[in-house]
Amino acid sequence: MLKLVLISIISSIISFLLKLKISDWLSTFAILISLYTLWKNRKHVSIDWSDNIEEAEIGSVFSANNGQINGTYEYAYIATLSVINPSPNDIGFFDLRAFNPKTNINLPLVTRRAFPMLQEDSKIYHILDEDNSNYAQLDIPERKFGILKANSFNRFDLIVVLPEDEKIDLDRINISFKISKYFFLKRDSFALTKRKKFTFSGKSYSVTGWKERRKSQVVTLRSQEESSENNSSKE
Repeated sequence: MLKLVLISIISSIISFLLKLKISDWLSTFAILISLYTLWKNRKHVSIDWSDNIEEAEIGSVFSANNGQINGTYEYAYIATLSVINPSPNDIGFFDLRAFNPKTNINLPLVTRRAFPMLQEDSKIYHILDEDNSNYAQLDIPERKFGILKANSFNRFDLIVVLPEDEKIDLDRINISFKISKYFFLKRDSFALTKRKKFTFSGKSYSVTGWKERRKSQVVTLRSQEESSENNSSKE
């Protein structure tokens, strides 16, 4: 029965197409081209967040300029964001932020314009091993807003610096941003502005137990410093 229905529908479609005039075919073809052009030029991006946020060792993330260290970020956490814009149009992004989901209060997020220790030619590095022999340069964003160029790949190392205040109630770090495209079905419930109707993307990372781990790291560092000082005095 279903087969007969399908055959009947297909026959009806073929019969309709055969009755079309050349002008109708041209109009239909023009409409299809217009629809394809609209689809091809639509604003869309491919977004990929790192699965986890890295808890960097104390003092392992630092700013340097011409071989001179300008400063370190003590309680640094590093996440990676990759965005591909395959469309032929530039797309703006904005409202890039890190925050505590319990309070919706922003956490310090390192950009080139946000921290005074970043001089004009400064770069951010992350030490990868204990003997300080290997390190990687981090690609931090210029600002918390910007342009995703057409047909481009963009990668950002997002450095969140937690305060040394042990009283802070925090066990997750949320990071999110928006792009300049309206989207009414899903809105950013944490938005601090009226720009809730724009497309947004975010990731929530667990940092449960970070206070205890940081305390342990501080104790270890002090022990190493005391041992180094004792060795120096013996010499």
